[in-house]
Amino acid sequence: MGMRAWIFDLDKTMADSTHRAHHLRQEHPDFDAWRSDTAGDSPISEIVEIAKMARSSGVKVIVITGRREADRCHTSAWLDAHGIAIDAMFMRPDGLRNADNSAVKRGLLYNARAKGYRPVLAFDDHIECCGMYLEEGVRALWVAQYG
Repeated sequence: MGMRAWIFDLDKTMADSTHRAHHLRQEHPDFDAWRSDTAGDSPISEIVEIAKMARSSGVKVIVITGRREADRCHTSAWLDAHGIAIDAMFMRPDGLRNADNSAVKRGLLYNARAKGYRPVLAFDDHIECCGMYLEEGVRALWVAQYG
């Protein structure tokens, strides 16, 4: 049946990336600058608290993120620095830079299932990804941005 799991996205879901949004609001978005500035992200406390409560109750906490596999080391360091324990992290393959986010995350969801996870709930800031999770039988909560 698989290990019951909740999925959490990172950017704009667990991590407040508003301080680096200006990198993407340019005529030619600077994705390299966007990626390199993640250490300054603050945790979104309400979502992090939900993840911690889930994990303490025995639910597996997995991250499915559009961040590239090349970013795994500093992403793991950010999670560790903020005391966010997870059970697994599934990341965008490096060669899929411009691929549709929901399509990438669908593939990552399949990878999580292949590893024995049974996701039942997902938190994401992209409404399209929430729709994809619903299509895949995973209840989804849209983490809308404020301010």
